[in-house]
Amino acid sequence: MTLAESLDAAGVVGRLRCEVLEPFLAGVLVDSHGLSSANFAKLLARMFALGRPGLPAQGMGALPAQLAARLPSVRLGMPVDAVSAAGGRGVSVVTGGSTLRARAVVAATDPLTAARLTPLQ
Repeated sequence: MTLAESLDAAGVVGRLRCEVLEPFLAGVLVDSHGLSSANFAKLLARMFALGRPGLPAQGMGALPAQLAARLPSVRLGMPVDAVSAAGGRGVSVVTGGSTLRARAVVAATDPLTAARLTPLQ
């Protein structure tokens, strides 16, 4: 059963569903149509309810630095002009007039900028 079907069957309607549950679960599941497994969504909701949230001592901004510290070559905080496939050899990244090549790129930005920089539709 899908998440949407499960919410319908349980009679979950109104503002709680439209303004809280669906937007939250859409973000967590990356599914704005409610097509994810209801059982998986219930498991995630249970883990959120029973879990203990964590935050680095220096705030969320410290997270990228902590992740990057374990990798051989990472550049943070670079404004990017363009990202494109490099002919089967990874990715080309244009930033500040220079071009970098990488095996992979993380577009950690807002949705509009990510859509402009990546070919995903």
